[in-house]
Amino acid sequence: MASLEGPAPSSSRASGDRSAADTSAVTQVSPTTPRRRSHAKSLSVVWYEWFTTLPWKHKENRRRYHDAKVAVAFMRLFLLEGYDATGSDSAAKDRILKAGQDAEEAILAFLRARNEKTKAFGAVVKTLKKVHTKGELNELIIQYRALCAGGRVVDKSSSSTVHILQLQHARHPQEAV
Repeated sequence: MASLEGPAPSSSRASGDRSAADTSAVTQVSPTTPRRRSHAKSLSVVWYEWFTTLPWKHKENRRRYHDAKVAVAFMRLFLLEGYDATGSDSAAKDRILKAGQDAEEAILAFLRARNEKTKAFGAVVKTLKKVHTKGELNELIIQYRALCAGGRVVDKSSSSTVHILQLQHARHPQEAV
């Protein structure tokens, strides 16, 4: 007969041993929206921090460090006249910030031409990695190497902090047989 009446109450409900945690869990049914950890960083801020913050050896968050390293590598390509990232006085910091802003403007213009609307450095890095894989940055890589050889790039970064972008061969999909 008990099976026809429905499920039997559990022992905790029957005895009334409900903890405060159980009641709060029942009242908080609405889902909470995830909080953003921080504001999105612009490329120019990443550039400025890369060359002025000492030292980058802390690498507290290895993924963010790698993304910043790759972002700076892409930004180097878009400084078509070269740059000087040396010095620590206020004039040098202004020069470094200006170079970062110029690179950011050039990258965002490049992405706008491709109908990409990303601005935060992580999303820009992700998009530029895809573009680089297709071989669409090869001309910029060649031009950057020429600037380095011509002495137009003044950068005293250690080799361990420089991400070197290689030329990519464009991959063509196989034709249907």
